[in-house]
Amino acid sequence: KVGHVQKANESIYKTQYWSDLQDAESDAKAKSLNIWSNEGSKHKRSFHNITDDAFDMNLIKKIIEKKETVNAIIEFVFSPSFFVVYIPSLKVYTKVNLRFIAILNQGKEPVLYKTGKAFVERIALHQDIKMNIYGIDESKVLLVDIECGKGSLAGNILKEGYGKIFINNNSPFTNEELSLMKTY
Repeated sequence: KVGHVQKANESIYKTQYWSDLQDAESDAKAKSLNIWSNEGSKHKRSFHNITDDAFDMNLIKKIIEKKETVNAIIEFVFSPSFFVVYIPSLKVYTKVNLRFIAILNQGKEPVLYKTGKAFVERIALHQDIKMNIYGIDESKVLLVDIECGKGSLAGNILKEGYGKIFINNNSPFTNEELSLMKTY
């Protein structure tokens, strides 16, 4: 059943819909499914934050050195290019910034900023992604490229006009490569 429209003066507790909900919950309890399991802790996600002293940053450095692609999930979107991701293989949450993307300041263009954030949430929030890590800044924010179900997340942001290509002076590219990218 997709939904229920309650009639005026009808108590929800006397409807078939309410009865169906109770039956569904009772079935799950009887089968000890998920939250009704005696092993409730197996459903909890254990994790570290990358900024925790207990987290071994060498794990991230090895991924960068080996140029490995990691599976992750975007858990929160701060802006069209700045997110919190969960990396299941490392059991860690971390902040990430997309490489080569600059977005408008929220104060200067609040509507564009909010629609850009909503666009990223629509195509990538709480979804499995592939992520390549290229560096770590002094605040332990990772510099990344992300592939989501719609392809390159940075490419999608650029195609929709929510950001522009940005290259800073700390880029790993040669001057020739930088000049080629600026003319793109």
